Order: sequence, then C-alpha cells, then structure tokens
Amino acid sequence: MSSSIPGPDARTLSASDRTEDQTCPRKSDKDAANVRADHPVPFDVSLYYYEVQVSNKGRDGFVGIGFSAHGVKLDRLPGWEPHSKGYHGDDGMAFQSCGTGKPYGPIFATGDVVGALLNRATKTISFFKNGIDLGVALRNVDEEWLYPSVGLRTPDEEVLASFGGSSFKCDISSLELDALQEEEEGFYKFLPANTADRLCQSWQSCSNHHEI
Repeated sequence: MSSSIPGPDARTLSASDRTEDQTCPRKSDKDAANVRADHPVPFDVSLYYYEVQVSNKGRDGFVGIGFSAHGVKLDRLPGWEPHSKGYHGDDGMAFQSCGTGKPYGPIFATGDVVGALLNRATKTISFFKNGIDLGVALRNVDEEWLYPSVGLRTPDEEVLASFGGSSFKCDISSLELDALQEEEEGFYKFLPANTADRLCQSWQSCSNHHEI
C-alpha cells in the first residue's frame, strides 16, 4: 500500500464580491465556482488525503469539498455533476454525481478544518471535521483519475487548501495503519476455507524455525 502525503504546501481560494460579475446575490447553481487541482490523485496511491480550512464562510457558507474527474464542469459545487463527489458546509449533506444529496455530517463554517480522504482499496471517500473522522460518506468510487476539488458559491467565502503533512489537523499515521489493516482483512476474507488458518500456521512454523 502507498499513501500520498506531499511536502508542506497550501493554496488560498476566495469568492470576492468586488468584481462586477460577483456583485449580484448568489442564489442559483450558475453562481457557483469549482476549483480543481492541476494534478490528479496518482493511480497507484491507495490512500490520499488533503485538508481545507474555512477562513471565511462568507454570506451563506455554500462551501463544497471533495473530488472530481477531469472534464467535470466547474460551475457547480463538488458532487452535483457526474463523476464528482462532495461534502457541503451549509447543510452537512454528501453528494455523489447527483444534485440530490444524503444526510451525512455536521455543517462546517469559519474556523473549521475539513479533511477529505480517498481510499482506493475500499473505493470510498470519508471526511473529517477538525481532525475527527466522520465516517464513510460515499461508496463505489471507481473513477480511475480524481482531482481534489473545492467549490464556493456566495460572496466572501474563502478557504485555505493544504496538501502538506506537517500542517494536517488529522493524524495521518493512524489513517495509514487503519487502511493497511483493512487491506489485510480483505485479503483473508476472500481466501478459500481454512486457507487463512494454514497460512498462519505456516508463518508460525517458519518463525519458530528462524528462531532456532
């Protein structure tokens, strides 16, 4: 198993009402903007995590955090388009390729740090709020290439995206250990009857032989 924990890096995104095309009240999908990372999650990485700090929830707190495939339209929040996944701060709903979401977690606003975890081994996406695991939000995530994506919709919303290990609110080492255990459990789960026991016995025999 490999995981992706790049060196310290951060990017600031904001939705300002100072420009002419953003001065009108943002009440519809056409007012949303989705920012997608330049590079996708490497295909050979089974565990990928990044965090977003909400510096300012803006007027309504319509902030979406998640992943999307290349080519997904960038004028809607993450999760509302096919091959797009997201967790939204205004209502705590999780969305997967559809404008109809499902109740998932708490809302998030100014000062909160939200983490997004893509687990390729289990084909799931989970989210974290202020370092606390909120559990699996989305399943059957089978797109080969996904990009970190953050969406904003109302004036003055501002977030800081972090892709660096030392600044993470979440304990990355525990995530890696949990993922490794899940992979091992999955391996033994699909072995034929008694095979797992025989492997354990064989390993113990080899260990005892080595000690002698």
